[in-house]
Amino acid sequence: MKKVLFLAIAGITVLAAGCGTSSTQQENTSKKGTEFASKTPEIALTEIFTKALEKQDNLQSYTTIVSATQAITMEDGTNVEMKSKLQADQIMEPYQFFVDSEAIATELESGESEEVLNLKMYLTADENLYLYEGSEDEWLQMPKGPELNEMLDAFGLNINTIEQLKILEKYAEDFTYEENGEKYILTLKGDSEKLAQLSREQLALTISDANPNSAELRSTKFEDAFYQVVIDKSTFDVKKIQLDWLMKPKVQDDEMTVDQKTTIVFENINAVSTITVPQEVIDNAHSFE
Repeated sequence: MKKVLFLAIAGITVLAAGCGTSSTQQENTSKKGTEFASKTPEIALTEIFTKALEKQDNLQSYTTIVSATQAITMEDGTNVEMKSKLQADQIMEPYQFFVDSEAIATELESGESEEVLNLKMYLTADENLYLYEGSEDEWLQMPKGPELNEMLDAFGLNINTIEQLKILEKYAEDFTYEENGEKYILTLKGDSEKLAQLSREQLALTISDANPNSAELRSTKFEDAFYQVVIDKSTFDVKKIQLDWLMKPKVQDDEMTVDQKTTIVFENINAVSTITVPQEVIDNAHSFE
């Protein structure tokens, strides 16, 4: 089980790169991006992306809820299911957050389960970080700096939603478009090399200093992918991003098949007013060395 968990964790960034469930296509009018601009002059797909990026760039605060499942099959036939979830409250100026996340891996043949992540983090307005890691069962305090950024990258907590949308915007003409009530639903799916490159660019966001054209990521085969972005029609707030990948990464010369589904939901937009660290956490935190 330990080798299985090592390969699973090393090969996949649990919380950031994946999570989610496929959704059924809505029975509404759908257009390809390049056709949509001419057939529906009110607004084009590129304009939807542009307005969403502008709104995202001016957010004051929000809550992110991420859920993920990964079905992992090793070359030796071992099957592991990993389930993870994360909730984060963020205030942009001055930047501060609270994150609560966990992940559990289960080897399906034996039924053996192991908690591979139990993490809570507070970053205060005065740049004090309080970290709880379940395996140590204690709170740590550390100043903001390079070590903090490395930790955020390692746990997939340094993802920039604006950068995600900018990448998707480059492929706007390949999306289909639907309206459902007060929502724009933008969808892209398939197994082409173009879509595989998009997936590599998205995955590279979750790995510190990663290049989507690196040998490591180029060796990852993307057999299928599904992207969906749900945007509020009146405010252009991004309400939901769904990323589903069927891929084959290599870890230590072992190839695994990973069916990864991710759902990222945005709530409390501009409604998170404070990040408060409980006094008990402050009193019991040890200095990080």
